[in-house]
Amino acid sequence: EENEAIRAIAGNHLEEAAHTFAGLLQEGAIKEDIPVLFMGLKEAEAVKLFANTYLALRVSYFNELDTYAEIKGLDTQAIINGIGLEKDPDKGINMYLEAAGAGFGRALCNLGWHFQTGNAVEKDEKRALEYYEAAMEVGFTAAIPQLAYCCRHGIGTAPDYERAVDLHYIGAEKGDARCQCELGKILLAESGDSIEDAVEFLKMAVAQNHAEAMYELANCYYEGKGIYRDHKKAMELCEKAMGMEIEKSLKNKIQLLLEKIKE
Repeated sequence: EENEAIRAIAGNHLEEAAHTFAGLLQEGAIKEDIPVLFMGLKEAEAVKLFANTYLALRVSYFNELDTYAEIKGLDTQAIINGIGLEKDPDKGINMYLEAAGAGFGRALCNLGWHFQTGNAVEKDEKRALEYYEAAMEVGFTAAIPQLAYCCRHGIGTAPDYERAVDLHYIGAEKGDARCQCELGKILLAESGDSIEDAVEFLKMAVAQNHAEAMYELANCYYEGKGIYRDHKKAMELCEKAMGMEIEKSLKNKIQLLLEKIKE
């Protein structure tokens, strides 16, 4: 047996040291009567292996659920409640923290949102920014528009418009529809030669069914801004956006544009 072979070579002092170390951890803990498991070295390695596997599977499960809900415009919490998982904000945050510690980008980004909004945690904008930065560093593209928003509006940092624009360019190149839409809006506001580029970025976002980009591009077709005037295309884009799950403020803007087109 491997454990016996290890013990024969290393002696019994490892077992004594393990009990001593466990005792020190118990003394320093806030919680009392903490259970301790003692086992062979090889079993301990197996526990570590399968504990990490379990964590990865659990995190992947919620990532898939969350991603599906986001793509379909669904209420994530409603789905969780429907499959019988209790609503427990503290437990949810702890799971995100575990996943973030394992380097999962979506968990890092979601923690950023929680700390930015103060939902289920104490509001901490600086910490939110750090989580968005970390999510971007591990390649989670969806964190880029969140980080750009914070830079632009001075959330957790001093306002930095130039960095916000640079981040939108990075996100747009990586295919993030929100970055493409925001960049299109920024370039439209600058006017001049940048208008045609703005239209191209809006088209990229529209290709990914981004509702706000549909409205912005429809407005360009209506006004002939950066593209030929085409009220028919403008109306098609507006009607497509109206058929999606969108915020009331955006819906109102689209309705106003539709009324102008029909005049």
